[in-house]
Amino acid sequence: MLDQTAANYSQEAVSMIEARQILGLGDPVDVANSIIFYLADASKWVSATSLVLGGG
Repeated sequence: MLDQTAANYSQEAVSMIEARQILGLGDPVDVANSIIFYLADASKWVSATSLVLGGG
């Protein structure tokens, strides 16, 4: 996905976006892990909340 986005922006702009991400750019597996958490028993007491996947 980053490759598709990067194609629309200069390398300088992409570098600026990457530099703002404290933990680096996320991967699809990072989103998948969050979904797995919500589907697991470990999250049975979590309700009415938003999980921000922003990397820091």
